[in-house]
Amino acid sequence: MMEKTELISKIDDVLEKHQFYRNKSLWNREYPGFVDVIDLQISKSKDMFTINIGVSDEFVTRACWGISGADMVEESLCTVRVRLGKLLYGRDVWWNLAGSTGIEEVLSAIQDVAIPFLQLNHSIDHMIETL
Repeated sequence: MMEKTELISKIDDVLEKHQFYRNKSLWNREYPGFVDVIDLQISKSKDMFTINIGVSDEFVTRACWGISGADMVEESLCTVRVRLGKLLYGRDVWWNLAGSTGIEEVLSAIQDVAIPFLQLNHSIDHMIETL
């Protein structure tokens, strides 16, 4: 079974190319007026994981929660939120930490699906459509 730290390292390898910075298992990337968020969530049993994705409108985040761009934005505070499985399959998916094929699928999906989703939601009009 893959350790959480090893999975974080693999996700780092994908996200560093896109200017994300990390604190524990939470990644943020700033874009004018928005913060992109990717969060690794491990199950209570520590054998499964999912990926939470969100875009925070900085004005909304500051107005509602008093958080400025200097802080790490949590996925739960994002204006638009979705799980990676929902983007891929239209439903919630938890992947097994023991299965390397699932991990490779997630790494590819972060690159090919999550990043485009985040970029698409760098506009209020697209955020409204997503909601």
